Amino acid sequence: MDSDQIARIGYNLLAPFYDFFLGSDSKIGLHMRQDIARRLELRKGARILEVSVGTGANLPFIYKKIGRTGKIFGLDISEGMLAKCRENIVKKGIPAQLVLGNANNLPYKDNSFDAVLHFGAINFFSNKRKAISEMVRVAKPGAKIVIGDERLPLMRSTEPPVNLIPKNAVNLGVSEEKLIFQGFWMLELRKLRKAEK
Repeated sequence: MDSDQIARIGYNLLAPFYDFFLGSDSKIGLHMRQDIARRLELRKGARILEVSVGTGANLPFIYKKIGRTGKIFGLDISEGMLAKCRENIVKKGIPAQLVLGNANNLPYKDNSFDAVLHFGAINFFSNKRKAISEMVRVAKPGAKIVIGDERLPLMRSTEPPVNLIPKNAVNLGVSEEKLIFQGFWMLELRKLRKAEK
């Protein structure tokens, strides 16, 4: 059993309680999610993909930026998380197309999205390089890709994966966020336009 299968089982078990433990409605959680949406450089009418959408805690902030003319797509490896996400977005009136899938093989065409977000699971991906390459592949040229996760002490796998950035993207930098009990890193990329390659 690989780490993706273990994550799927774990997230299916956690899904009913995830929002409660995550504290996504706390002041800190709200600030962090507003910051994530800001980093994506979203405009009205944009098409955005969130990989590992979880229970959809980022989607209200994304929807506020892209409006009714925008389109949100969310992918997750866990059926339980997607069910909880569906429940949450229906309550909030947020339209989104949710898909069960693996970040290593995104079911979208090249150059499909104005922005791509992944936050909170890449530390445990079985193939980080492939997942990052896929996120860049489905982004439009010039699009922003934001990837972030927790920094866990004594775990090398929780370092920002700057050495895995594909050649068709540029590293815009890594920032660190320190919350009450833990830290997070945020890696920002931009997909290169053909003339820039």
